[in-house]
Amino acid sequence: MSTTRILIVEDEALIADHLEILLREKGYTVTGICDEAGAVMTAIAAERPDLVLLDIMLKGALDGVDIAHTLRHKHGIPFVFITSSADEKTIERVKHTDPEGFILKPFQETDLLTQVDIVLHRLRHSAGNTAEHDPDSIYVKDKHAWVKVRLGDILFVKAEDNYTLLCTAQQRYIVNRNLKSVEENLPAGRFLRVHRSYIVNTDYITRLQPNSVLVQEEEIPIGNTMRNELMKHIRTL
Repeated sequence: MSTTRILIVEDEALIADHLEILLREKGYTVTGICDEAGAVMTAIAAERPDLVLLDIMLKGALDGVDIAHTLRHKHGIPFVFITSSADEKTIERVKHTDPEGFILKPFQETDLLTQVDIVLHRLRHSAGNTAEHDPDSIYVKDKHAWVKVRLGDILFVKAEDNYTLLCTAQQRYIVNRNLKSVEENLPAGRFLRVHRSYIVNTDYITRLQPNSVLVQEEEIPIGNTMRNELMKHIRTL
């Protein structure tokens, strides 16, 4: 099963069910189906999907374009519109949200799946294998932009439900990946898993205690099975 998580926002139940079946058969994980703005915000907070398939005409006072602005500017989550609304006024509103794609109903199954695949490929490519170009930095999605973060500035990384916090002294970035996926993109040895929910930059460990370490002023727990591995990576007298 793919780890790519997709949220469906669609108020027509038959279409929503059809989309869910298509995506699951393709191997994507469907995090939920919503038909109005409030449910979308709850689903985003709970699951932090990688992509949202977004209808424009929805239940409630807010439509899909309103939701798109929130996804783009507050959460930094990409979205593709799937809609039958293609009038000039709607298209003009859509332009200002900068969507990753726009699919008109009725859609062909292959066309939809192809566009979703292309969008996800482009998003992964934009993140890039940045280590090949700059081994001392990584790019992190911050709202609607990719921000360059020096590996040497990262203090620790913390799992938070279905996403990960990447913490520097100045800022905490929300990374829309699980901790294992983030760990695979950090240099081993320098960054060490000390707990099921934490990876630390060993350069910043200032104090080693029986059940925790201090990373600057942040106290981070040590898992029972991980203390010995940590001791191998620090010098002691």
